[in-house]
Order: sequence, then C-alpha cells, then structure tokens
Amino acid sequence: MDAAAARQPPEMPSTDGVEYPRAASWASESLANVLKDEKGRQLFRVFLHDALAEENLSFIESYEKFKQMTDPAAKKQYIEEFFVKYSPYVNLSSAAMQAYDPNPAAFALAVKEVNRLLENDQFPRFKRSDVYVDFLEKLLPRAYAEKWTTNFDALLGNQVIKNSVQQSFVH
Repeated sequence: MDAAAARQPPEMPSTDGVEYPRAASWASESLANVLKDEKGRQLFRVFLHDALAEENLSFIESYEKFKQMTDPAAKKQYIEEFFVKYSPYVNLSSAAMQAYDPNPAAFALAVKEVNRLLENDQFPRFKRSDVYVDFLEKLLPRAYAEKWTTNFDALLGNQVIKNSVQQSFVH
C-alpha cells in the first residue's frame, strides 16, 4: 500500500465551544496565534494532512518538545532521531541540511525554515481552503439562529433567507 494512503487522517475538531467570531479571526491572526488555539491548531493539522504537509507541523511540535528537555544527552539523542525521522518529509533547504549536525543550533535553523514555509505558503492556503471555509459554515447557522430567536430584524435582513423566500415564490 502507498505510504500516503496508509496515513491516518487527523480528526476534525468539534465546533463545540467555538463561536464564529473566534474561528473567523483565524483568517486575520498570525500562524503562531492560531497554533495557540487548540481547535485552530487541529483544523490546520487537518488541512496540512490533506495537503500532504502534516509533517511540517509535527516538526514544529517536536521542536517545542525539545525546548522543554533539560538533559543534554537526551537532547542530542532526540535531535539525531528527529532528523532521521523527518528529513525525508520536511522541505528543508540544502543549506539547512548541510548544516545538519545534531546540535540545537542546527535544529533551530531547520525549525526557522519550516516555520517560514508554514507561515508564507501553507497558512495562506489554509485560510482559503475548503477545510477552513466548511468549518466556518458549520458555525454560521448556529450563530444566526441564536440571533434570530431574539431579533426578527436580523432574520429579515439575512440575504440567504431573503433569497430562499424569493425563490420559493418564483416556483
């Protein structure tokens, strides 16, 4: 079986506890801020999986784990295993790969490149992706329904409802 086909897709985040303004703000937030949001991070992971680029986020998360380690020998071992695991999958420049040396400075250079790739390439595509837009659409009906229960003018002002009513009279 093909390795890509064998990859298990990450679970879509639940919309429970997520209000539309919060999710919509991810389009104007920095990648770092979206990754601080558990639901935003998970939704971005789903997008990256579909784009065959999930390893980039895993790479960054591994670096976060590495920074919390305190034992120098364990850190060195972690870096060695890390580069063996991710180097075939993560898009690193030849300079970063040539600088590969199991030390924290080389690791930091690679992480900087992957962060730049996520921020400048994959994150902008995520903001326009079906994964993100579909997630927002799941939140919209609930947000509007709550408004409509207290504000009939909001219901009448909604273009979707207005067009739907007009179409029902035409047919």
